[in-house]
Amino acid sequence: MSGQDQRHQLRLVAGLAEQVGQPFIALDLPAGTTVEGLRQQLAALYPHIVPLLGKSLLVAGDRILDDHAPLPTGEPLALVPPAAGG
Repeated sequence: MSGQDQRHQLRLVAGLAEQVGQPFIALDLPAGTTVEGLRQQLAALYPHIVPLLGKSLLVAGDRILDDHAPLPTGEPLALVPPAAGG
């Protein structure tokens, strides 16, 4: 981890946790990384979850983050896949 990197704890919800094989992951990402940048990093690490990544919401606290938003520091993040049903 370089001096410019920040550690982010990411909770994977439902099918994402099952596909990755664990409910939490920690990633060291450059300061200012956006939600889209996080998605790209996850796609590189876990290519088998790519179909769910674009449909999943990234949540920080009680807020849904836009793809262009920088990742907040020191706040728990959760990646929530779409729910089935209507």
